[in-house]
Amino acid sequence: QLMEREASATSWQEFQSKARREGELGILVRGGLWEVDLLLRLVSPCYWPEAQHRVMRGTWFMEKGPDWVPLSETLADELETAYRS
Repeated sequence: QLMEREASATSWQEFQSKARREGELGILVRGGLWEVDLLLRLVSPCYWPEAQHRVMRGTWFMEKGPDWVPLSETLADELETAYRS
């Protein structure tokens, strides 16, 4: 499992590098109505004017009332590093 997680982290970093080089920043979601910029972590509508919204990459979560919310990416990275060692 550890090797899978390390490969996953490496794959994500490789994806980011490739996306920057090739200019592929957006992924269409929700039936192609929204585009997510994975590098900037923003989602925006494709066909109507509206403010952009923040997108979070959730790898570690905490319980907050009845919901589970993602931890900040910085804290999640620290937890992941500690978990792996």
